[in-house]
Amino acid sequence: MKKDLAIKNITTNGGTQQRPVDDAVVKRYMGLIKDGVKFPPIDIIHDGKDNWLWNGFHRYHAYRKLNKKYIPALVEDGTKRDAVFFSFTANKEHGLPRQPGTAKRMLLEKIFPDKEWSANPDEFLAEWVGCTKQHISKTRIEYEKSKKSKDSGQANSQKTTSCLSGQNESAMDSEPENEDSGDSTGSTLPLKDSTGKVVPEHLKEIFSRKDEIKIHIRQLNEMLKIVQEARANNDVLFHYTDLNSFEVEAGNIKRNLRFTLPYAVCRYCGGDGKHCRACDETGFANKMRYDTTLEEMK
Repeated sequence: MKKDLAIKNITTNGGTQQRPVDDAVVKRYMGLIKDGVKFPPIDIIHDGKDNWLWNGFHRYHAYRKLNKKYIPALVEDGTKRDAVFFSFTANKEHGLPRQPGTAKRMLLEKIFPDKEWSANPDEFLAEWVGCTKQHISKTRIEYEKSKKSKDSGQANSQKTTSCLSGQNESAMDSEPENEDSGDSTGSTLPLKDSTGKVVPEHLKEIFSRKDEIKIHIRQLNEMLKIVQEARANNDVLFHYTDLNSFEVEAGNIKRNLRFTLPYAVCRYCGGDGKHCRACDETGFANKMRYDTTLEEMK
Protein backbone atom coordinates (compact mmCIF):
# COMPACT_ATOMS: atom_id res chain seq x y z
CA MET A 1 0.00 0.00 0.00
CA LYS A 2 1.35 3.39 -0.99
CA LYS A 3 0.98 6.10 1.64
CA ASP A 4 2.66 9.14 3.17
CA LEU A 5 4.32 7.73 6.28
CA ALA A 6 5.36 9.81 9.27
CA ILE A 7 9.16 9.85 9.37
CA LYS A 8 9.17 9.65 13.17
CA ASN A 9 7.40 6.28 12.93
CA ILE A 10 10.06 4.66 10.73
CA THR A 11 12.56 2.24 12.32
CA THR A 12 16.04 2.10 10.78
CA ASN A 13 18.13 0.17 13.32
CA GLY A 14 16.93 -3.38 12.69
CA GLY A 15 19.79 -4.69 10.59
CA THR A 16 17.93 -3.92 7.37
CA GLN A 17 20.64 -1.60 6.01
CA GLN A 18 23.32 -3.44 4.07
CA ARG A 19 25.69 -0.53 3.41
CA PRO A 20 26.65 2.79 5.02
CA VAL A 21 24.89 6.04 4.10
CA ASP A 22 26.85 8.31 1.76
CA ASP A 23 26.56 11.89 3.02
CA ALA A 24 27.31 13.30 -0.44
CA VAL A 25 24.37 11.39 -1.90
CA VAL A 26 22.08 12.58 0.90
CA LYS A 27 23.04 16.20 0.19
CA ARG A 28 22.43 15.72 -3.53
CA TYR A 29 19.01 14.23 -2.83
CA MET A 30 18.21 17.15 -0.53
CA GLY A 31 18.93 19.56 -3.35
CA LEU A 32 16.77 17.62 -5.78
CA ILE A 33 13.89 17.49 -3.31
CA LYS A 34 14.13 21.26 -2.83
CA ASP A 35 13.93 21.61 -6.62
CA GLY A 36 10.68 19.69 -6.65
CA VAL A 37 11.97 16.34 -7.92
CA LYS A 38 9.64 13.50 -6.92
CA PHE A 39 11.44 10.39 -5.73
CA PRO A 40 9.92 6.90 -5.78
CA PRO A 41 8.50 5.77 -2.41
CA ILE A 42 10.78 4.11 0.11
CA ASP A 43 10.09 0.46 0.98
CA ILE A 44 8.71 -0.48 4.39
CA ILE A 45 7.72 -3.73 6.09
CA HIS A 46 5.10 -3.25 8.82
CA ASP A 47 4.97 -6.00 11.45
CA GLY A 48 1.91 -4.70 13.29
CA LYS A 49 4.00 -2.46 15.51
CA ASP A 50 7.15 -1.19 13.79
CA ASN A 51 7.78 0.15 10.28
CA TRP A 52 11.06 -1.41 9.16
CA LEU A 53 12.82 0.53 6.41
CA TRP A 54 14.64 -1.84 4.05
CA ASN A 55 15.14 0.24 0.91
CA GLY A 56 15.56 3.99 0.53
CA PHE A 57 17.87 5.01 3.35
CA HIS A 58 19.40 7.92 1.41
CA ARG A 59 15.94 9.27 0.58
CA TYR A 60 14.86 8.80 4.20
CA HIS A 61 17.84 10.78 5.54
CA ALA A 62 17.38 13.51 2.93
CA TYR A 63 13.73 14.00 3.92
CA ARG A 64 14.61 13.88 7.63
CA LYS A 65 17.39 16.48 7.32
CA LEU A 66 15.00 18.75 5.45
CA ASN A 67 12.67 18.46 8.49
CA LYS A 68 9.96 16.84 6.42
CA LYS A 69 7.24 15.25 8.52
CA TYR A 70 6.15 12.63 5.98
CA ILE A 71 7.73 10.63 3.17
CA PRO A 72 6.08 8.59 0.38
CA ALA A 73 6.33 4.91 1.27
CA LEU A 74 5.30 1.54 -0.12
CA VAL A 75 4.19 -0.35 2.99
CA GLU A 76 3.77 -4.13 3.06
CA ASP A 77 2.82 -6.40 5.94
CA GLY A 78 5.47 -8.79 7.19
CA THR A 79 8.11 -9.32 9.84
CA LYS A 80 11.44 -7.75 10.71
CA ARG A 81 13.06 -10.89 9.32
CA ASP A 82 11.25 -10.31 6.00
CA ALA A 83 12.61 -6.75 5.95
CA VAL A 84 16.17 -8.01 6.43
CA PHE A 85 15.78 -10.57 3.66
CA PHE A 86 14.26 -8.02 1.28
CA SER A 87 17.12 -5.62 2.04
CA PHE A 88 19.48 -8.00 0.23
CA THR A 89 17.75 -6.98 -3.04
CA ALA A 90 18.13 -3.21 -2.52
CA ASN A 91 20.04 -1.29 -5.20
CA LYS A 92 21.02 -4.36 -7.18
CA GLU A 93 19.79 -2.66 -10.39
CA HIS A 94 19.05 1.00 -9.61
CA GLY A 95 19.74 3.78 -7.13
CA LEU A 96 23.25 4.42 -5.80
CA PRO A 97 25.43 1.60 -7.23
CA ARG A 98 26.68 -0.95 -4.76
CA GLN A 99 30.34 -1.10 -3.87
CA PRO A 100 32.24 -4.11 -5.26
CA GLY A 101 31.99 -7.09 -2.92
CA THR A 102 28.63 -6.08 -1.37
CA ALA A 103 26.85 -9.23 -2.58
CA LYS A 104 29.66 -11.48 -1.31
CA ARG A 105 29.67 -9.80 2.10
CA MET A 106 25.89 -10.28 2.46
CA LEU A 107 26.23 -13.94 1.49
CA LEU A 108 29.05 -14.68 3.92
CA GLU A 109 27.79 -12.63 6.88
CA LYS A 110 24.01 -12.85 6.63
CA ILE A 111 22.63 -15.42 4.17
CA PHE A 112 24.80 -18.53 4.37
CA PRO A 113 24.93 -18.58 8.22
CA ASP A 114 21.11 -18.62 8.22
CA LYS A 115 19.71 -22.16 7.85
CA GLU A 116 16.50 -21.12 6.09
CA TRP A 117 17.98 -18.53 3.73
CA SER A 118 20.99 -20.64 2.75
CA ALA A 119 18.66 -23.53 1.83
CA ASN A 120 17.50 -21.55 -1.23
CA PRO A 121 18.94 -22.78 -4.55
CA ASP A 122 21.90 -20.89 -6.03
CA GLU A 123 19.71 -19.71 -8.93
CA PHE A 124 17.24 -18.12 -6.52
CA LEU A 125 19.94 -16.39 -4.46
CA ALA A 126 21.63 -15.12 -7.62
CA GLU A 127 18.40 -13.45 -8.70
CA TRP A 128 17.76 -12.18 -5.17
CA VAL A 129 21.07 -10.46 -4.47
CA GLY A 130 21.84 -9.56 -8.07
CA CYS A 131 24.88 -11.60 -9.10
CA THR A 132 25.69 -14.70 -11.14
CA LYS A 133 24.93 -18.27 -10.12
CA GLN A 134 28.64 -19.02 -10.48
CA HIS A 135 29.44 -16.31 -7.92
CA ILE A 136 26.91 -17.80 -5.49
CA SER A 137 28.33 -21.32 -5.91
CA LYS A 138 31.93 -20.16 -5.49
CA THR A 139 31.12 -18.12 -2.39
CA ARG A 140 29.08 -20.99 -0.88
CA ILE A 141 32.08 -23.33 -1.23
CA GLU A 142 34.31 -20.70 0.36
CA TYR A 143 31.87 -20.33 3.27
CA GLU A 144 31.57 -24.09 3.84
CA LYS A 145 35.37 -24.48 3.90
CA SER A 146 35.70 -21.61 6.35
CA LYS A 147 32.95 -23.04 8.56
CA LYS A 148 34.50 -26.51 8.65
CA SER A 149 37.88 -25.03 9.53
CA LYS A 150 36.32 -22.95 12.31
CA ASP A 151 34.31 -25.90 13.69
CA SER A 152 37.41 -28.09 13.63
CA GLY A 153 39.37 -25.46 15.52
CA GLN A 154 36.64 -25.16 18.15
CA ALA A 155 36.48 -28.95 18.57
CA ASN A 156 40.24 -29.19 19.08
CA SER A 157 40.14 -26.32 21.55
CA GLN A 158 37.33 -27.99 23.52
CA LYS A 159 39.22 -31.31 23.55
CA THR A 160 42.39 -29.65 24.83
CA THR A 161 40.47 -27.78 27.52
CA SER A 162 38.79 -31.03 28.58
CA CYS A 163 42.12 -32.83 28.94
CA LEU A 164 43.75 -29.99 30.84
CA SER A 165 40.87 -29.78 33.29
CA GLY A 166 41.37 -33.42 34.20
CA GLN A 167 37.85 -34.53 33.31
CA ASN A 168 37.15 -38.23 33.03
CA GLU A 169 36.69 -38.76 29.29
CA SER A 170 35.42 -42.30 29.67
CA ALA A 171 32.66 -41.08 31.93
CA MET A 172 31.77 -38.38 29.43
CA ASP A 173 31.66 -40.89 26.56
CA SER A 174 29.22 -43.05 28.50
CA GLU A 175 26.62 -40.32 28.72
CA PRO A 176 23.85 -40.43 26.08
CA GLU A 177 23.75 -37.65 23.50
CA ASN A 178 20.90 -35.15 23.70
CA GLU A 179 19.74 -34.76 20.10
CA ASP A 180 17.58 -31.76 21.00
CA SER A 181 20.28 -29.87 22.86
CA GLY A 182 20.61 -27.28 20.08
CA ASP A 183 24.27 -26.62 21.01
CA SER A 184 26.90 -25.18 18.68
CA THR A 185 28.98 -28.31 18.16
CA GLY A 186 27.47 -29.10 14.78
CA SER A 187 23.88 -30.04 15.62
CA THR A 188 21.30 -28.77 13.12
CA LEU A 189 18.46 -26.69 14.49
CA PRO A 190 15.01 -27.98 13.43
CA LEU A 191 12.95 -26.02 10.92
CA LYS A 192 10.01 -24.35 12.69
CA ASP A 193 6.81 -22.74 11.48
CA SER A 194 5.79 -19.14 12.26
CA THR A 195 4.47 -20.17 15.68
CA GLY A 196 7.62 -22.01 16.76
CA LYS A 197 6.35 -25.54 16.15
CA VAL A 198 8.79 -27.98 14.55
CA VAL A 199 7.88 -28.72 10.93
CA PRO A 200 7.48 -32.45 10.09
CA GLU A 201 10.00 -33.87 7.65
CA HIS A 202 7.50 -34.25 4.78
CA LEU A 203 6.49 -30.56 5.04
CA LYS A 204 9.99 -29.06 5.19
CA GLU A 205 10.16 -28.49 1.44
CA ILE A 206 6.86 -26.56 1.47
CA PHE A 207 7.90 -24.28 4.35
CA SER A 208 11.37 -23.81 2.84
CA ARG A 209 9.79 -22.50 -0.37
CA LYS A 210 8.05 -19.54 1.27
CA ASP A 211 10.61 -17.18 -0.20
CA GLU A 212 9.41 -18.09 -3.70
CA ILE A 213 6.10 -16.40 -2.88
CA LYS A 214 7.89 -13.43 -1.34
CA ILE A 215 10.00 -12.86 -4.42
CA HIS A 216 6.86 -12.81 -6.58
CA ILE A 217 5.39 -10.18 -4.28
CA ARG A 218 8.62 -8.21 -4.58
CA GLN A 219 8.43 -8.39 -8.38
CA LEU A 220 4.87 -7.07 -8.30
CA ASN A 221 6.04 -4.19 -6.12
CA GLU A 222 8.76 -3.38 -8.64
CA MET A 223 6.26 -3.45 -11.50
CA LEU A 224 3.87 -1.19 -9.61
CA LYS A 225 6.68 1.23 -8.81
CA ILE A 226 7.64 1.44 -12.51
CA VAL A 227 4.09 2.33 -13.51
CA GLN A 228 3.69 4.87 -10.69
CA GLU A 229 6.95 6.60 -11.62
CA ALA A 230 6.04 6.60 -15.30
CA ARG A 231 2.68 8.26 -14.67
CA ALA A 232 4.26 10.74 -12.24
CA ASN A 233 6.80 11.69 -14.92
CA ASN A 234 4.13 11.88 -17.66
CA ASP A 235 5.73 9.08 -19.68
CA VAL A 236 3.57 8.99 -22.83
CA LEU A 237 4.11 5.24 -23.19
CA PHE A 238 1.96 4.71 -20.08
CA HIS A 239 -0.64 7.35 -21.01
CA TYR A 240 -3.48 4.85 -21.27
CA THR A 241 -2.58 2.95 -18.12
CA ASP A 242 -5.32 3.31 -15.53
CA LEU A 243 -3.12 3.76 -12.46
CA ASN A 244 -5.94 3.40 -9.93
CA SER A 245 -7.08 0.11 -11.44
CA PHE A 246 -3.50 -1.09 -11.70
CA GLU A 247 -2.86 -0.37 -8.01
CA VAL A 248 -6.07 -2.11 -6.96
CA GLU A 249 -5.40 -5.19 -9.08
CA ALA A 250 -1.77 -5.41 -7.98
CA GLY A 251 -2.92 -5.14 -4.37
CA ASN A 252 -5.41 -7.98 -4.87
CA ILE A 253 -2.74 -10.20 -6.42
CA LYS A 254 -0.31 -9.52 -3.58
CA ARG A 255 -2.97 -10.30 -0.99
CA ASN A 256 -3.71 -13.53 -2.84
CA LEU A 257 -0.03 -14.47 -2.77
CA ARG A 258 0.31 -13.63 0.93
CA PHE A 259 -2.81 -15.73 1.51
CA THR A 260 -1.01 -18.81 0.19
CA LEU A 261 2.10 -18.50 2.39
CA PRO A 262 2.55 -21.54 4.68
CA TYR A 263 2.18 -20.23 8.23
CA ALA A 264 1.76 -23.14 10.65
CA VAL A 265 1.60 -26.90 10.85
CA CYS A 266 -2.08 -27.90 10.99
CA ARG A 267 -3.06 -28.24 14.63
CA TYR A 268 -5.89 -30.64 13.88
CA CYS A 269 -3.94 -33.35 12.04
CA GLY A 270 -0.45 -32.46 13.29
CA GLY A 271 0.77 -32.10 9.73
CA ASP A 272 -0.36 -35.55 8.60
CA GLY A 273 -3.06 -34.13 6.32
CA LYS A 274 -4.92 -37.38 5.72
CA HIS A 275 -8.68 -36.82 5.59
CA CYS A 276 -8.22 -33.47 7.36
CA ARG A 277 -10.77 -30.90 6.20
CA ALA A 278 -9.24 -28.18 8.36
CA CYS A 279 -6.16 -27.96 6.12
CA ASP A 280 -7.64 -29.44 2.91
CA GLU A 281 -5.28 -32.40 3.43
CA THR A 282 -2.18 -30.22 2.95
CA GLY A 283 -0.85 -30.64 6.49
CA PHE A 284 -0.39 -26.90 7.01
CA ALA A 285 -2.43 -23.73 7.43
CA ASN A 286 -2.08 -20.20 6.17
CA LYS A 287 -2.27 -17.25 8.57
CA MET A 288 -6.04 -16.87 8.33
CA ARG A 289 -6.79 -20.54 8.93
CA TYR A 290 -4.41 -20.63 11.88
CA ASP A 291 -6.08 -17.56 13.41
CA THR A 292 -9.42 -19.36 13.27
CA THR A 293 -8.03 -22.50 14.90
CA LEU A 294 -9.59 -23.22 18.28
CA GLU A 295 -7.47 -21.77 21.09
CA GLU A 296 -7.28 -25.10 22.89
CA MET A 297 -5.64 -26.59 19.78
CA LYS A 298 -2.90 -23.96 19.56
